[in-house]
Amino acid sequence: MEQYTKISMKDLLAQSLYVLMQNNTFEKITIKQITTKAGVIRGTFYNHFFDKYEALEYLVTTILINNNTTNLTSQESPQLLKDILKNIEDDKKFFIKCFAVEGQNGFDGILENVFTVLFNRHIKKQNIEINKLDIEIDLLTKVYSKVFVFVIKNWLQNDSTKTYIEIYDLFKTLFSKSVKEVILNSN
Repeated sequence: MEQYTKISMKDLLAQSLYVLMQNNTFEKITIKQITTKAGVIRGTFYNHFFDKYEALEYLVTTILINNNTTNLTSQESPQLLKDILKNIEDDKKFFIKCFAVEGQNGFDGILENVFTVLFNRHIKKQNIEINKLDIEIDLLTKVYSKVFVFVIKNWLQNDSTKTYIEIYDLFKTLFSKSVKEVILNSN
């Protein structure tokens, strides 16, 4: 007897968006196409998402950050980053299409939100005392998120020959050394 896994309606709608994005640009995909693909009525979509941009953010969060991040320890953080970069590398075509979504609800902002949530969750889990640095946690996580998105976008659009491990090593260098050390070591 075959085993079937129960998928939530939200996941089904996100999966339908993913399938449609394989052959269409995000801008041309309609809510009607998503719900038709999922086999549900249009109102069902709005029970789960405000718009297709929110559905895209949910989809990307699901692809990049699985449920295991809720028990994330500091030792697992590097592995999580490797896993995220590997997922992006494995589905480069999809993520390149995602970065084509620009404007007020552009993908850069969507991905920054995903990373900001992840970094905030990680900082809270680690009970990192950041107040000693006189930096707001939200500001710090937003800065890291912007750097991550910039590097990932550049990797996919301009330097796609690099492997996810090389990008991971770049992140390690960027976040473990001062700007001066990075510049001096690159000469």
